[in-house]
Amino acid sequence: MKTETWYTYILLCDQKTFYVGMTNDLENRLIEHKTKQSFFTKKFSDMRLVYCEKYTTDHEAALREKQIKGWGRTKKQMLIDGKLGVNICTDFADVSLVELTESKSTSPEFTEGRGGAVLLIFEPCGL
Repeated sequence: MKTETWYTYILLCDQKTFYVGMTNDLENRLIEHKTKQSFFTKKFSDMRLVYCEKYTTDHEAALREKQIKGWGRTKKQMLIDGKLGVNICTDFADVSLVELTESKSTSPEFTEGRGGAVLLIFEPCGL
């Protein structure tokens, strides 16, 4: 039986608003955010993945998502800064989601964006 991986993640939208979500397909979910298929994030032009946690069940991920959504901005920032937990996406915390493609791949791909490489496939950060 294949074990499914679930993620609870935080996006920083337009350098001011945190979006907290959960998914079992982080790459596809980030593409949905960038291509304005998400109701809440479609109004933002700049989104950055700033935090991510990995879980083995959707129930665990949902509980953590609900907990983080109940926090204020300061506590969320402390989590992102590593003061309250382990950010498994630390290596890519400043990666902009400037140019996502809708094609899927099994190997890491990079594309040029503002200020350098923009990660498309997030597997290198332990996802």
